Amino acid sequence: MKVLHAVNSFLLACIRTLCAVLSGAMALVIALQIFMRLFFKPLLWTEESSRIMMVWLVFLGAAYLHNMKVNGHIRVDLLDQILPAPASKILNIVTKISLVAILAVTAIFGFQLSMESTKITSTALDIPFAYIYGAIPVSACLMIWFSFVRLVEWIYVKTGHEDLLKAEE
Repeated sequence: MKVLHAVNSFLLACIRTLCAVLSGAMALVIALQIFMRLFFKPLLWTEESSRIMMVWLVFLGAAYLHNMKVNGHIRVDLLDQILPAPASKILNIVTKISLVAILAVTAIFGFQLSMESTKITSTALDIPFAYIYGAIPVSACLMIWFSFVRLVEWIYVKTGHEDLLKAEE
């Protein structure tokens, strides 16, 4: 369990750092674009690079919010409140299994899309679209990982080993 938590913490730190760097770089590139457009000839690569950074920022941010510790995704919990506790738990389990299945399909098709677009390049930066579309399978795999860690922690709690979880934190 310590290894899972260590990997989880490392991934979260990497995602947080990447999101911060992407946000800062995107702000700088957009500011440069505005400055150049106002006073000089506009740069061609700034719009495309900021769009690519935004794509990666959104997908990495979604993966970060999927983590159990952050739990930042918005969800509708109307059925959780209406249903009795046993039915609500079953609905929760079905929802989580469905989510992992959808994420697995997203990862597979996202990877296929990335591989099919290796020969297509962007206009201004001339980089393969595989690097842009790569955000899809990376994000889906990170969300699957966080779901796996959440499942392992849930099993620990259900089997009465929650003291081991608290001892590691």
